[in-house]
Amino acid sequence: MASQELAKASTRYKRNYDKKTKHRSFNVGDSVLLLLPSDTNKLVSQWRGPYKVVQKSGSLDYSIDVNGKIKMFHANLLKRYINREAEDKSMTTECKGIDDGGLVDVVCSAVIVEHDAQLDPETQEGHINQNMESKDVGHLELTPTEVEETYQNVEVNQNLTWAQTEKVKRILYNFKDVLTDRPGHTQLVAHSIKLTSDEPLRVKQYPIPHAMKEVVQEEIDKMLQMKIIERSDSPYSAPIVIVKKKDGGNRFCIDYRQLNKLTVFDAEPMPSMDAIVTHLAQDHFFSKLDLSKGYWQVAVEENCKHLTAFATPSGLFQFNVMPFGLVNAPATFNRMMRILLKGLRHVDCYLDDILGPYSNLGTTLKRT
Repeated sequence: MASQELAKASTRYKRNYDKKTKHRSFNVGDSVLLLLPSDTNKLVSQWRGPYKVVQKSGSLDYSIDVNGKIKMFHANLLKRYINREAEDKSMTTECKGIDDGGLVDVVCSAVIVEHDAQLDPETQEGHINQNMESKDVGHLELTPTEVEETYQNVEVNQNLTWAQTEKVKRILYNFKDVLTDRPGHTQLVAHSIKLTSDEPLRVKQYPIPHAMKEVVQEEIDKMLQMKIIERSDSPYSAPIVIVKKKDGGNRFCIDYRQLNKLTVFDAEPMPSMDAIVTHLAQDHFFSKLDLSKGYWQVAVEENCKHLTAFATPSGLFQFNVMPFGLVNAPATFNRMMRILLKGLRHVDCYLDDILGPYSNLGTTLKRT
């Protein structure tokens, strides 16, 4: 019985491991990278190469020419190396097209943009130049900031077939102008702050360690560049707090607790998680969208900006957009999402998370 249970466990482990596996195949003459221990630390592996494949042994083993010596390695330790010519300014990309009749190969030529764009070594795509205005954005005004995530960072379920995955990728490519980490600016609502007292509220600035002052200045410069904040001469002032994140980074926070005590509460009802889960019970396919810096896409009313002022070692600033930490910020954001998604019966949302549940993939792709 113990042997039978062990066999069942091994089968289960293999099935779970194989869910994310991908088939790797190389031909003789291909250039590959090899996963080997580093020279400085044998416990740390790194990709080294490129090396040439000289022989294929079986379906998973390959003989590699490593500095004049022929050695055999498993396919799991190999990764295809694509040689890209740095001098070649024109590139062509082979795209996979989808039509109703099946799969069609479409050859597309890359566009050469005469701007200084730093190419990504993996994708050969340049970062968006902030001086260029996108003509595809339409009514969505994007915040000027460096793009770190694009449509290529969207996670697609690996259990889909190749054809299904290609259809999803084509949809993502068609909407690449909005699938970015650059926050936009909505015109649907604006955040308003109503206080129970007109007396200006000033909270003493908290001491900031000298080592943190550079971090604070970097955050200030970044938000000024993105036009999230502006300099202020407001009589109001809230202190800032630097909080350590789990990944070791720092989070720039503002303590609005005293301002929240004087704020008239907004009774906008929040979504019910139980109701959303019940709605999802009969569905099998889901499209999840997470808005990029959702609060920063909502503007603060002009006559309320001075209430968001906060003090830093480099001066007083106030927000142009809705900051985190305000007591009514979730209510304003939820109201905006209700207006935005009004009439879409098959879409649920919880704050900045939008979820589209569907019974089949065809409906998912059509409505997404």
